[in-house]
Amino acid sequence: MIPFKAVAIDMDGTFLRDDKSYDKKLFSELLNKMKEKDIHFIVASGNQFERTRLDFTEYWKDMSFVAENGMYLVDDGKDLSYEQLDRSLVEELVDFMAQRPELTPALCGKENAYLEKNSDSKFVKMMKYYLPKHKIVDSFEQLPDDVFFKFTVDVPKEKTLSTVDEINKKFAGRVFATSSGFGNFD
Repeated sequence: MIPFKAVAIDMDGTFLRDDKSYDKKLFSELLNKMKEKDIHFIVASGNQFERTRLDFTEYWKDMSFVAENGMYLVDDGKDLSYEQLDRSLVEELVDFMAQRPELTPALCGKENAYLEKNSDSKFVKMMKYYLPKHKIVDSFEQLPDDVFFKFTVDVPKEKTLSTVDEINKKFAGRVFATSSGFGNFD
């Protein structure tokens, strides 16, 4: 008897190598064995669903995804459920960040992620990997028509924790910011 029914993995720093690759041949063999034993494979990640789907192009319809820090669930290639940030909260967060030029946000939605055209070029380059389904917009003052899951924000490394604390106090009970490392937070 198999003592478990599911295997859940995190991507960055866990399942993926440092170069963002994995042994696809071995994984294919293991996934087939798991399917034979009715063991479900679940990918859990703070990343955009499209990023994780692209990591498993050949297999994604045979697994489940917990993407966008748990805000978007996909099972066997179909949307299972999603939660969204209240649009007025998104507007408040946009205003908060607009007053802090050291913050560079990406707004992550169901249809696309959005980056402002005046965003730091290094941040945009890095985000193109993590947010392969994205659009560049003039600004967040006119929010796109989408369901929003989260912000990913670039901040000077030395200000990451103080900014996270400030957001968590100012928006307590409505949103929770957490450092993703490397001078970023969600």
